[in-house]
Amino acid sequence: MKKLRIGYCYNLIDNFPLEPGQPEDINAEWTSTEDVETLRNGLRSAGFEVIDVGNPENLLMASIREQIDIVFSIAEMTGFRYRESIAPVLCEMFKIPYALSTPDVLTIALDKHLSNLVVRNINVLTPGWRLIKAISELETFDFIKPAYILKPVAEGSSIGISNESIVHSKQEAIERIGYLLKVYKQPVLLQEFLNVTEVTIGVIESENKIQALSPLIVSNKGISDVQYKRNSAITDKCIFINNESLVKKVQDTAVLIFAEFGCRDTARIDFKIDANENIYFIEINPLTDYTPRKDFCKSAFASGLGYEQLLQIIIGNAWKRSQK
Repeated sequence: MKKLRIGYCYNLIDNFPLEPGQPEDINAEWTSTEDVETLRNGLRSAGFEVIDVGNPENLLMASIREQIDIVFSIAEMTGFRYRESIAPVLCEMFKIPYALSTPDVLTIALDKHLSNLVVRNINVLTPGWRLIKAISELETFDFIKPAYILKPVAEGSSIGISNESIVHSKQEAIERIGYLLKVYKQPVLLQEFLNVTEVTIGVIESENKIQALSPLIVSNKGISDVQYKRNSAITDKCIFINNESLVKKVQDTAVLIFAEFGCRDTARIDFKIDANENIYFIEINPLTDYTPRKDFCKSAFASGLGYEQLLQIIIGNAWKRSQK
């Protein structure tokens, strides 16, 4: 039987087009050579033929497109909230089957403000927030909570987040927001900081059924900045919620959010949970990390899935969808 040919798209971190004045963490979403190779080998072990596309712009070449059956892209590209959508947009334009979510889903999910609006519409809790586009907007904001966290509105992988991201007064917020607006060149999400348990959970779709995987407790006691995330994938052990009813509640909430966004194939969702078991949505990642040492795969492994089996489900679900 002929192997399905996977057009594998990615961005190597070593190739990031760093510009003068950009912060050190701006390339954090792009992938290391090691992780690109790990996923490539995983796809081959799962029974697929892998066609190395690299930068999704290579899909513009007919000679590349004719070699592939379906695209699997982990390419983040560069730009504002549309950057993850570039690969699927090209697939839509050339009518190439592709795995993972559609361009509109990726665009909305990458914007923390828009994501909060989506989940609020289905009565899922979120920490109170406000979108700040200019320092002057803080004049009408009352700092009534003990602490707030500040994030570039459309960055992932903890880009722009550090210990200075937690502020306790208007003056601290003015200083930090001024820095973020200048350096990251996008609006800032000002959100109530909940110093409670943080949880991440993978969600996977197969045979028109959405399944939430095992939720994992994020062990970091402070801020999950870029350096913590890079190290934690190696050092952190999996910590599980020791409460079956709460696990089910987290899973049900994750499935509800996955469906409301219109995600396809996979997503990873982050929550905060307080002492009263209130679940607060923090972020959704329809384009997550598919290397074994990262949280999505850890969540899948904890649910009994092997690595090759996980990749077979993802690609298989996408391929069946494309054949309907």
